[in-house]
Amino acid sequence: MLQPADVSPSAVDHDDKALGERLRARRVAKGLTLKDVAARAEMSIGSISQIERGVSSPSIRTLRGICHALEIDGAELFAPADDASNASDVVDAAAASRAGGDAATAAGQSAPLAKADAALAAARPADAASSSEYLVRADRHKPLRLHGTGITKYRVTPASCNAMEAYLMELDPGACSDPNFLVQTGDKVGYVIEGKLQLFIGDRSFLLETGDTYGFAANQAYRWVNGWDKKTRFLVVNSNHFYV
Repeated sequence: MLQPADVSPSAVDHDDKALGERLRARRVAKGLTLKDVAARAEMSIGSISQIERGVSSPSIRTLRGICHALEIDGAELFAPADDASNASDVVDAAAASRAGGDAATAAGQSAPLAKADAALAAARPADAASSSEYLVRADRHKPLRLHGTGITKYRVTPASCNAMEAYLMELDPGACSDPNFLVQTGDKVGYVIEGKLQLFIGDRSFLLETGDTYGFAANQAYRWVNGWDKKTRFLVVNSNHFYV
């Protein structure tokens, strides 16, 4: 959804600005001009410029087109997690747990049990440093918010996954993937965590509710829309990395 070009700086959405800055950084790093990207994405130079400046909000289809033009994986656009703050949080949590173990012992908890709890907590900082290859903790989800679309995507793929890609999707009422159908390489599986999801695959339509799963093979035309008047959350797993 494009906004007018004369949007005041104070009206620029923070998420749109951050997304635009990441796109511009990758364009410049590849030595491409606005004209180059616009031609590849079949968009106007003005539209690309507005997105980079954060004064317009790209749809998923538009963002995919720009990613293809830049030859980048959409995962690069997700907000980076603050590793330093996360590490300190884990250390603080471990210290608190150890203190809790001491208090429990004083309160009458068995010494062996308290000692085991303390040992587990002490090992957690090292676990946090090594587990990022295999795990994505709940507080480490990387968001990509598409302002004005009602869609927030969280990348929840562990670093060790070379092909598969997982996203947690949050849809506000009325949010949809795109007015038109999308086609993606690779198989796709989705699981509705909360709410209702209206799914369209070719000329067929399905209403999925909490606990339902869907899936289809590569190169299927599809689209989805939040199927009710409340927030819907679902997990999507793709058989390969893709552009947003």
